[in-house]
Amino acid sequence: MGKVISDLSHKFGGIKVHTLVGHTRPDLDVLLGFYLAECFGLCTPDVRYEFVRSGETLAGSAANPRILHIDTGRGEYDTHGKALGETCSAELLAKKLGVNTLPGIAELLAWVNEFDAGRQADFPPTDLFHHVKRIPNRNTVDGVTNWEKVVEQTYECFDSVRESAKSAHLNQQAFPDTTGFHVTADGLVVWMLGKQPYLKDAAFKAGVDVVVWTQPVNSHYYVGIAVNALRKCASEVDLERRNISLRAVVELLRLAEANGRGLRVSDADLVGYDSAKVPGWFLHDSERLVLCGSGTHPLDKDECTKLSAEQIFKIVLIGLGEKV
Repeated sequence: MGKVISDLSHKFGGIKVHTLVGHTRPDLDVLLGFYLAECFGLCTPDVRYEFVRSGETLAGSAANPRILHIDTGRGEYDTHGKALGETCSAELLAKKLGVNTLPGIAELLAWVNEFDAGRQADFPPTDLFHHVKRIPNRNTVDGVTNWEKVVEQTYECFDSVRESAKSAHLNQQAFPDTTGFHVTADGLVVWMLGKQPYLKDAAFKAGVDVVVWTQPVNSHYYVGIAVNALRKCASEVDLERRNISLRAVVELLRLAEANGRGLRVSDADLVGYDSAKVPGWFLHDSERLVLCGSGTHPLDKDECTKLSAEQIFKIVLIGLGEKV
């Protein structure tokens, strides 16, 4: 059974459903409808799943409020034959519950609507959809499918999508409260996220071009600088302007680091993806990510940067061509 998010059974007169009915070979629409019914407290803990031929109802279910049909039976939560446009049966239930716009639920509905509209080919090869659609096959032995297992494993995928979308929504809400930003003469938006690296994706979705963050580690901190890979360019000119390299940025950071440590370096010591002379600063092969310490490459205390966050932000702006 799905984890109950909140009990909205009062919207159904407080009556608990003991049987969920969908069509045979249930698709994402059916399973999401089941998921919503369970997550929002419409079902008894021992709810059963039954499957009938598409369009039909479960025998003996007439006028029984404890049996809920999703995407079959021509009832309230079946879109077939109603000319409702681009929607799905699960969305009809979500709207009845008043949860269709909740963060996480809205994304699940949009995802299933894409499937229900026949646009599966638009999903990239790495989309979770391709995993979910194979769940029935992985739970079929000698032609018999264990639908209890299918429902359980599909719910886990729904949980993952919902939690990820909820987290992104919360980060998007928190994003405006970050430290500050600078717009360069070329129109690039550079944002200092401070000690909130988890807001990077929210910043990119908001249209920021380059983000800078720090991550406290014991008595020192790691640093990250990243270019927005999500940016959609309106023109070739815009595309060229947004094709940002952080090569100059990392070279300036290494020079400042060397000066701060009293190191004698040549130009050759400042270039490349890492430097034998200047510790810490790493440039990714794409030239769109600079790190000074990370979870995959932890630094010793003496390898962490000696530069302040303010110095780093100023150097990033200069490296991007800004006069400061």
